[in-house]
Amino acid sequence: MGLEKKRSAREIILKIALEHCKQRLMRRRFSFCLEEPDEFFDRLKEKNLIDAIQQFNGTIIGFSAGAMVQIQDFHIIEDDLYKEYSYHEGLDLLTDFDVEVHFEKDDSTMQASIQRCLKEKKKVVYGIGNAGAVIVEGDSILTLGEVEKYEQQSQ
Repeated sequence: MGLEKKRSAREIILKIALEHCKQRLMRRRFSFCLEEPDEFFDRLKEKNLIDAIQQFNGTIIGFSAGAMVQIQDFHIIEDDLYKEYSYHEGLDLLTDFDVEVHFEKDDSTMQASIQRCLKEKKKVVYGIGNAGAVIVEGDSILTLGEVEKYEQQSQ
């Protein structure tokens, strides 16, 4: 019961924080919305923002492509836009895991993607649903809402 209360409080705090960030962004011109992750990273490069982001010591929040590009080498699954599974250079902010965004547990393509990433690259992949979040602070990782953790199996 205590853990449920603590987690619920954390989820409430996250929702408030995310709403606050959303409101702040809505007051500014924001030019990096709704892009595919590889194009988003290329745009950051084009604008010479990579070093500034990597050196930034504050909180970085990423949704969808914004979460993916934080990974050292992120993967993109085969879908309507991408004809094959592929890896892409990322910001190298997060190195110990990868993410599967807009995650749906029953989606066989996503499950195959996660297993491939575990086999080829990472020890851990987080499947993050549209109502989920992974928060990294130092060596601590907190998951909230719709998040599934997948790990490499020992051989």
